[in-house]
Amino acid sequence: MDEKEREDIVVAALAAQYPKIWLWRPAKVEVPYGPDNMELVNKFADRLAILRSACKEALLALPDEELLLMRDFQSSEKQRAPWPWANCLPSNPSDYLSRIPKVWAYGFGHPAFAPDFDYWAMMPKLSVMEATMLSVGAKPELFKENEIYELKRQKPEKLWASFRFLIERYELMFRMYPSGGYGKMHLSTRRLHQWINETGLDVHPGFKAALDKRFGVTSEPAPPKEMTDAEKVSLLKMIAGMAIEQYAYVPGAKRNEAVKNISDDLDRLGISLDLKTIRKWLKESCELIDPENFPK
Repeated sequence: MDEKEREDIVVAALAAQYPKIWLWRPAKVEVPYGPDNMELVNKFADRLAILRSACKEALLALPDEELLLMRDFQSSEKQRAPWPWANCLPSNPSDYLSRIPKVWAYGFGHPAFAPDFDYWAMMPKLSVMEATMLSVGAKPELFKENEIYELKRQKPEKLWASFRFLIERYELMFRMYPSGGYGKMHLSTRRLHQWINETGLDVHPGFKAALDKRFGVTSEPAPPKEMTDAEKVSLLKMIAGMAIEQYAYVPGAKRNEAVKNISDDLDRLGISLDLKTIRKWLKESCELIDPENFPK
């Protein structure tokens, strides 16, 4: 037999006996996103290349008669029996199965994670978990909220880089989403798109493209028009009127439940204002109202 025939027999035999190891190749990541542990993937690929080469060389050292028996073994029903040439190998390739890097090592660019971005962009609203997963380029069903909390209980240095990144993104989304009576409310997809543009958050390009496709690319906003003194007074009077009549705000009182109620309602609309800011503008607005007109 010539060298090519011998090599073909050896490669075919190794591929048949150790398919997962012999046929393994690093996944092709078309759109890398977020941190990863590709150094582990590359390190494993290098070690596997050395193993494959050593196994091939060991079997190529066998005489032609042995290789012909090897070829016949692979084409007969005997292949179900223990492979007779395993002891000729420098090490057992099956030992490497447990060392194959998990998909998380590739970061969130791994093709197994990719959702249908256009489908999800058409949703009227998204939960905080759905928005989190889509923003990193992953299917929403890939992780549940309780699993995020399980990851947070572990030591960060023990986690995949992609897991640490996911935790950070979830925490960011959680703080942005408005609260309701039973936890976080769903947010409109349009408002989410607006927030991403306002903050410049670096979300997965596939998700950003799907949102832009539905809602349009946001252009640079025009500089705000300067408010006149008269307009400011009118606006403050409106604030005072709504606070007093709709929220039972009591000007001058040391404690005002209305401030917290206003803050909660603003949160539900995705508007975050601290209590100090709300108190400041309520105080200023009520100074424009004649105290004689306050509710008795």
